Amino acid sequence: MYVLQHFDWFGSIEELEEVEKKLKKHWDGKDGIEFLGRYSPTNKRFHWTHFYKVKDWQAWANQKPLPGYKRDYNVVHHAIYEFYE
Repeated sequence: MYVLQHFDWFGSIEELEEVEKKLKKHWDGKDGIEFLGRYSPTNKRFHWTHFYKVKDWQAWANQKPLPGYKRDYNVVHHAIYEFYE
């Protein structure tokens, strides 16, 4: 299954790239979740979309949080998810 996370980013691109390095390392497929990368959606109102490949719903529901990451609400106001089986 695939999970798309659409979000707006109000920080620097360097900060986003640092978070994505951590995502790639943390979700490398071992726990059933793999971070596939960031894309620019042309048909959504969001700045970016993160793509994940997920083994199943159980893997997504039991995901471990990214160590050391604390969401800054000034940088990421909101996000929505889409799920594809």
